[in-house]
This record gives sequence, C-alpha cells and structure tokens, in this order.
Amino acid sequence: MSGSEKRASERENCYAKLVLSEDKLPGYIRDVSLLGFRIEIPGDIDIETGKEINARVIPMEETEGDAFGVRLEVRWVRKEEPFTAVGMRLIELESDQARLEYNRLIEYYDTNLTE
Repeated sequence: MSGSEKRASERENCYAKLVLSEDKLPGYIRDVSLLGFRIEIPGDIDIETGKEINARVIPMEETEGDAFGVRLEVRWVRKEEPFTAVGMRLIELESDQARLEYNRLIEYYDTNLTE
C-alpha cells in the first residue's frame, strides 16, 4: 500500500450487480474489500455522504453465490461520466448466510483475477 493510500483493507476488482433498496436504483460493484466496496450507478445521481442505505447484492453467475442484503454507509461520491461512483462502507450484513455470500464474493475475486 502506498504512503498516500488511505484504505484500511485491500480491495479487489469485482463485478457484481447491486440494487439500492430505497430508490430501486441499479448499480455495479467495481471493487470489494472486507470493509466495503465502490459502486457505479448509471447517470448523474445525488447521494448524500454519510447516508445509510439498504441494498441487495447480486453476484455474477460464475461466483456461484446467491443474492444477499447489506446495510451501507456512503463515504464519498464522485461523478465519473456516464456514472456516479460511490464509496460504500459495510455496516451490516442481513444474516449469517449473507456473511458467507459476502466472503465468497471476496474470495472469488481475490483468487480469480486476471489482468
């Protein structure tokens, strides 16, 4: 990790779908860590930093994982045309099964990345 890097845990590139429950907004998870992930939402979306959001993560088929619910906190927001990029901190997983699925997602991308 570089001297300017602020992350508390390593992130892995990731590809999964996500639906923000409150607004039914679709998004895409682009990287994942033990503490959270970065998502991209199509369009110019206003999301308040510090806001807590419930979401449903839908892993890609090749991960052999099931969808699961999470509670997230918005840490930062950046406009990256044609998306809005959002850094999310994981607050809570909806169940023990959700924890297993989240760990499966992290493990899959940790061991199956190709450049």
